[in-house]
Amino acid sequence: MLSFAPAARLRTRRYLIAAFLGFASSTLPTHAFAADAQLLAASTSEGTIQGIVVGGDGKPLGSAKIQLLNASGKVVAQAQSDAHGIFTINGIAAGTYTVNAARGSDFNSVDVQVSSGQTSKAELALGTKELNTVTVTARRFERARNSLSPSTGSSQYTFDAKTIAQLPEGDNTQFNHVLLQAPGVANDNQGQLHIRGDHNDIQYRINGIILPDGVSGFGQVLDTRFAKSITLNTGALPAQYGLRTAGVIDIVTKDRYDGGEVEMYGGSHDTVNPSFELGKTVGNFTGYVTGQYLTNNLGIENTTDSSNAIHDRTRQGKGFAYLSYLLDSNTKISALYAASATRFEIPNNPDQPVDCDFVNQLNGNGACDGGTNPTSAAVGGANIDSRGLNERQFERNQFGILALQGVGADDLTYQVAAFQRVSTVSFSADPVGDLVFNGTASDIKRKASVLGLQGDLSYPLTDSHTITTGFSASTEDDRADNRSTVFTLNATSPGPSCVSGTTLGTDSNGNPTCFGGPTTIVDNNPKNGNTTASIYVQDKWEVTKSLIVNYGLRYDHVSAFVTGQQLSPRIGMIDYLTPRTTIHAGYSRYFTPPPSELVSNSTVDKFANTTLASATQPGCTPTPGNNCVLNSPVQPERSHYFDLGVLHQLTSSYTVGLDAYYRYARNLIDEGQFGTALIFTPFNYAQGHVYGLEFTNAYHQGNLSAYLNFAKSVAQATNNVSAQSVAFPDPAEFAYVSQHYIYLDHNQALTISGGASYVLWRTTFGIEGTYEDGLRAGFANTAKLKPNVQFDLSASRSVQISDALGKVDLRMAVINVLDRRNEIRDGSGIGVGAPAWGPRAALYFGIAKPFNI
Repeated sequence: MLSFAPAARLRTRRYLIAAFLGFASSTLPTHAFAADAQLLAASTSEGTIQGIVVGGDGKPLGSAKIQLLNASGKVVAQAQSDAHGIFTINGIAAGTYTVNAARGSDFNSVDVQVSSGQTSKAELALGTKELNTVTVTARRFERARNSLSPSTGSSQYTFDAKTIAQLPEGDNTQFNHVLLQAPGVANDNQGQLHIRGDHNDIQYRINGIILPDGVSGFGQVLDTRFAKSITLNTGALPAQYGLRTAGVIDIVTKDRYDGGEVEMYGGSHDTVNPSFELGKTVGNFTGYVTGQYLTNNLGIENTTDSSNAIHDRTRQGKGFAYLSYLLDSNTKISALYAASATRFEIPNNPDQPVDCDFVNQLNGNGACDGGTNPTSAAVGGANIDSRGLNERQFERNQFGILALQGVGADDLTYQVAAFQRVSTVSFSADPVGDLVFNGTASDIKRKASVLGLQGDLSYPLTDSHTITTGFSASTEDDRADNRSTVFTLNATSPGPSCVSGTTLGTDSNGNPTCFGGPTTIVDNNPKNGNTTASIYVQDKWEVTKSLIVNYGLRYDHVSAFVTGQQLSPRIGMIDYLTPRTTIHAGYSRYFTPPPSELVSNSTVDKFANTTLASATQPGCTPTPGNNCVLNSPVQPERSHYFDLGVLHQLTSSYTVGLDAYYRYARNLIDEGQFGTALIFTPFNYAQGHVYGLEFTNAYHQGNLSAYLNFAKSVAQATNNVSAQSVAFPDPAEFAYVSQHYIYLDHNQALTISGGASYVLWRTTFGIEGTYEDGLRAGFANTAKLKPNVQFDLSASRSVQISDALGKVDLRMAVINVLDRRNEIRDGSGIGVGAPAWGPRAALYFGIAKPFNI
């Protein structure tokens, strides 16, 4: 394990950079440095693609739809074959493109290289025997799934397998860290992500199928390793997306992996991370499985800026399986299952002062003097110190999906899927230590069990109109079990006095108010039969060859801790102004219910006159002279969302984009960690607005790929209107928020993400960096933390061992190469549970052995 003392930061940086260069140079051939440098240049001249579409009999096919995709997978032009099967696309920048041709249920594609001032040829055959092969049939199903998920009017960012492999840690990159490379995505502690100024509100889909919400925590059932591609959809989404709309993350799973791989990855923080992948296609059957085990000493963000956290061991196991069978060339059935089990130690924050009132009540004497702010105390013969607390959390997730997908006559496509998820989180307190420091020791368990059904269907009514419709319905059973040991607060009868050091004050009769003994309160709140139902219909209208408009309606109904419903209109457009320039715009009405699995619905009255009681009086309306709070139930959020963006291809290698968005919300939902358990609780602000700008750059030519994203965001809200006794125990803060717009605690004013990879001497070198302006902190989030900056380096290549053993893939990653001390949270702010610091400098190595089966 690497350990870096503060005085050795400069030596640390030199050591890590030297190690990185040493690894890289060790993989180079002896003549590598004699290689000539290659200049990268991009031509602004344009070329033409001329093609023909023929049928299985070799005769020309008219009315075939043609799409031209650039190297990033974006559609940059469209056309249609004439009666002679001919199509022409002019004004194309030099580069490599994919031409798709489709008519009815037949589909094919071909890659084309466009040269400056030249005409490139493309020939595509539809309806041939080749289309009956498993490979081409699989591509048809992937295209069919894409037709069920139009992105018209919204913003989209995709990570394919190649992009993921170029990240410093490759497939070992945590799932949320992959998404941090997209514009407008901000980092937080405990694996949280904030997309465009929202708190979570993220929907995950696998192969287009909804993955139900799980109990929040930072243990992630999702594993980057099984993703063929990861797409983030955000902005003004079409009608098929609802309920969780800050970002829809659609994962396409690996499904055609003939072979296997075993890998060992590890390094700093005692990290050991073995993993495997195995896949095979036999006839119409395809199977793919992957699994990994991870253990290290940095399971959660450190509570200090030191290199090594105190009490932070984690053990994590994850597995995933995908099975599919082609019933015929038009129908596929598939099943997938994933599970994870994670154990965390909650990291300790050293040198915290004990509360002498609590210590004296447990000891029954006045040996602890609160005036000296001691950082440890003897209780029951044991010394209690914040370094030695033993809080733990255990998380389990599992989900399964069974889907039927089909392609019918006249290009009708459909998918029907049943899904299930069970998610549990159990937090165990330190029974004595938490009482000494917090006045309460709570064992908490949350469990959510969801069953649901989803169906989607797409049908082209005419050449210009394609109707997509669908539904989803689910039922959820939730449990919120709390067992809390607290101190009672009692006014003594006239005469007796409190134990020394435990006097809280006096009552109205002048008698001292004292702590009573510890008592245990059980507060279990099951809520079964939570139901959610949604239905949508939309029309994709191809107004012209370049202009597409998508408009539709969505209806959502939820019945859980609260009941709500909404009919939501959506409209979006995308215009391929030129082969180089694309604009999109959209408006969406959103309905976002609170996550039922997080609503604990605790019984406030049970904790009256205890150390868990609210600091204010529930049941009245706040006034300037009476800062009391209510405990209203959390309501669904309702919002209006506007999005406008442009994407322009400056050259065949360089693309830039600009996106602007604005969201106005009523009953804006935020979440906070109120207590030591790493479980979040939702609450509402009466209204809020979120707006921002995103600027993207992407470059790819030859061996060089690079990107750079800038995002500016403002997220503000006012007037807390639900869960007040939980979210705002401080009456002064509650009163301030009732009268002022405040920044949300997760507001990240400016984020920058960028990276580059270059293939040199058969070795891929990479650099990745992020800049975050700092989250909010302090009273009513009026303060801001310092910016966070992190740079990571990587080098990877394949090495041939021998003819018998074949090749192995080697990887090295240096995380936070500058050894920056990045403070993510300082423990203050609304709903912020504890301090959190980003990882210090770390070094990791990986070796993977692919094999055939």
